[in-house]
Amino acid sequence: MEPVCPRLSNHPYDDPAHDPAGKMIQEAFAQHGAKNYREIKRRLRLNLWRLGYVFLPVKHGRYSMGYLGDSILMHMIPKKRGILGPLAGKWVRIIHFDSGGLTMGCLAGEVHMPESVEKTLVPRGTEFSKTNASPQLLAYLATQQKEVYVGGVKHVPINGSMVSTRLSKREFVARRAEDYPEADHVLLKHGRIRRGKDGKWTLYPSDETGKRFVHQGELHEFEWLPIGALVECHEKDKFPRYVPGHEFRMERTVDGWKRLDEWST
Repeated sequence: MEPVCPRLSNHPYDDPAHDPAGKMIQEAFAQHGAKNYREIKRRLRLNLWRLGYVFLPVKHGRYSMGYLGDSILMHMIPKKRGILGPLAGKWVRIIHFDSGGLTMGCLAGEVHMPESVEKTLVPRGTEFSKTNASPQLLAYLATQQKEVYVGGVKHVPINGSMVSTRLSKREFVARRAEDYPEADHVLLKHGRIRRGKDGKWTLYPSDETGKRFVHQGELHEFEWLPIGALVECHEKDKFPRYVPGHEFRMERTVDGWKRLDEWST
């Protein structure tokens, strides 16, 4: 039995157009190019208003909506505010009806959602929030997607399970990186560690502003790195230090730090 996607509030789903309003919308926009297309859209807008649909200005790209006539379904959170406040806790259809300027002119209204239809809904896009990242969701996504992002962290399917590519600092320092072959980066308080194409881990340090250049004399700060790890360094007396050719890497070895003259990734 295939896993069923759990209900995700405030996340767009592909619209299956399972109800009369959905079919009416698809039929109207399918006639794009007809001589009476404007009249068809006018009648569609009037019919949707009669069904309680409201105008909703939306920034381009939001809800992963694209072409005119594209529509999505969303389940509103119980404390929803704003234009869609009256639809809090309900299923809503949002239609890209018109385009102009910096926003899309959308229409939004309540949609009846039978349980049998809800179980077949497919989430749109590859971005998911941490609050939605339940084990049930990850199990479902492992059967549907090649890769997704949960809370900004890339996840990939490994042996039928969706696995994060972010390795914890604790596991990295404990030299257990090889136990997680799917991992490619470690997040730190100041900087990040990333696995290169050569399979080696490189530390890219930074301060609160995102800028920091490590010199050979400062490497004592990183004695916690395991053997084989690398640190991004820059020539101390060359400015600007971020110019390509001024950087190099130092490798942590049993005998101490060793400079690598070639920056190979």
